[in-house]
Amino acid sequence: CGITGVILGRHANIKKVRQHFTALLSLTESRGTDAAGAYVYNGDGEVFMAKSPMRASTFIKSRRFMGLMQTITKDTLHVIGHTRAATQGTPLNNSNNHPILDENWIGIHNGVIYNDGLLASQYGTSAEVDSAVIFSMLNAETKDRPIGRKRFATLMSKLAGSFAVAATDLRTDRLFLARN
Repeated sequence: CGITGVILGRHANIKKVRQHFTALLSLTESRGTDAAGAYVYNGDGEVFMAKSPMRASTFIKSRRFMGLMQTITKDTLHVIGHTRAATQGTPLNNSNNHPILDENWIGIHNGVIYNDGLLASQYGTSAEVDSAVIFSMLNAETKDRPIGRKRFATLMSKLAGSFAVAATDLRTDRLFLARN
C-alpha cells in the first residue's frame, strides 16, 4: 500500500495543494492498484472522504475525487491519501478500502497486522480487513478522553506486525503517525 499526505500551513496556496496532492496520490499507485482513497480534514471534526476500488490514476479523474478536492479550503489542516494492495478483504467491498472511519477516528494503514483476530474480538469489530481493528481499538480505548502522543504510541504497541498508520482524532484535530 502507499500513503501520502499534505499538512497545510495558514497561508497555503489551495490550488497548489490540490495539484500536488493529486500528483502525490497518483505517484503512490505503484504501491497498490486495488483501490485508492483520501480524506480532507478541516478541523473541528469536519472530515470529508472518498474511496473507490480502482487504480489511483483512474480515481483522480473521478467525480468523487474531484469533489473531495473542492473540500480543501483555507481551514484544511491536512489531506491524507492511500493506495491499496489488498492482502485481506476484497476491495470490491468499499468498506475494506481506506480511509477507515470509526466514530472519533479516521485514518489509513499500510502493512499487515498479525494479531487482528485477537484485537477484533477484544474491540468488537467484525471487519474483513485487518486495518479496521486499528481504528476500532483507538476508538474504544479513547472514548472517555482524547489522548496524546505517548498514549497513542502505547496503543500502537498492541499491534503485532509491520505497519505504518496515519490517524486523525476528530475531537482534537491531532494527526498521529506511527510505524513499526
